[in-house]
Amino acid sequence: NSNYEATHEIAKPSALIKDIKSYITSLHRLEEFVNLDMGRIFNATLLQQTQNCDNSGGPTLTSTYTFWYNDILLKRLFLNGGAVYSPARLSLITRSKAGYPRVEEYTDLVEMRALAELLGAYGVRHFSRKLVSRIIGEVEELKKMILVNKDVLGYVCEHPLNFDVFDVLKRIKTFDELITRSTNIGILLLFRMLISTGLKDTLPKRVPYLMHVLKDFKGNNTRNESTLTHEMAQAAGIECEFDAELYHALRNSREKNEEDGMIWTLLLSFWALSISAIAFKDSSEYNSVLEAHENNIHCLAYTLNLLPQALFTITGESVQEKIQIFLQIAATGLLKLSTDQSNVSKDMIPKQRGSAYILLDLIVKESSYMTQQELDIYFPYPLIREAYNHVYKKQRVHQFKRGSESQDIDAS
Repeated sequence: NSNYEATHEIAKPSALIKDIKSYITSLHRLEEFVNLDMGRIFNATLLQQTQNCDNSGGPTLTSTYTFWYNDILLKRLFLNGGAVYSPARLSLITRSKAGYPRVEEYTDLVEMRALAELLGAYGVRHFSRKLVSRIIGEVEELKKMILVNKDVLGYVCEHPLNFDVFDVLKRIKTFDELITRSTNIGILLLFRMLISTGLKDTLPKRVPYLMHVLKDFKGNNTRNESTLTHEMAQAAGIECEFDAELYHALRNSREKNEEDGMIWTLLLSFWALSISAIAFKDSSEYNSVLEAHENNIHCLAYTLNLLPQALFTITGESVQEKIQIFLQIAATGLLKLSTDQSNVSKDMIPKQRGSAYILLDLIVKESSYMTQQELDIYFPYPLIREAYNHVYKKQRVHQFKRGSESQDIDAS
């Protein structure tokens, strides 16, 4: 039974695969004494497990693991925190002792490959659609927050290089909720990427010829000719520069609205201002070992790369032009945090400016629509370099102190 306790524990995918392979080996030995085609039985049984339900309507591995990862592990993470996505380790990492089970034991690449092998391409597609449906829900909530702050965001969009960042941050409501929901979207997108990477690693071993054909077919069809080509490639775990699955889900989730283009532009300005807002939060500190911010705000970089691409493709507007507005507002806000502090109260001192600088750099590096040269136009890179130097120096000092304390304990 893969599900030991619905609300707490489930068998790790890698452990379940080992059990299944041991079981198959035992039954193959039985085949020598019984006139049964075990290979056909195994294939039929395991194929059913890639569906949402089996022939009798009962739960399968796909439905069980999809439910557990989506409705238990990720839901617990969003409600209670306690874990950080680490780009260095390509996994979620537990950061609090209260978390059980440890998320890295279920989300590292070994487990993602095992999960992809268990679910197969069809099961992974079902899993991915569940993640995307949650993203759609978060986007709808973001839209409500934009409408609440429509006036001030519109002013910032009209004056992207000349606004009072402290005044704007005071006037905007629901900043914390915006940051939380945008971060959640990033985690969902990254988790989908992890399981897709697992599928990419396992399918070529099982169907190498088919994967070769798919890659050739995808390479000879551009996005403008067919987004379905990219959606098919995504279903096989092939990396795509355009997220067709997200695009179709967003397009089908609502009726076309003439104001959508304006709303999504305001969302970009909202995100740009949030980079300045995190400079006031101690939880935004950058961890150089994990290459991550402690509150997962670095996941915003992934959100900003994929979501505007899909949203502005739907409205028919230039993603490149809209992203430039974001860059101007984000850079202007951060620069004004450094210079306009003459009449600022103590509670409005941005103690995590360096972490905010690093976030802007990560967003530009992740983006398909921004370059380092464009960043240099609006923001001096020496400030970012200094921020990196500071966090890495701080980490070295911390490691040195821990080493000294360990030596003192051993000596005593």
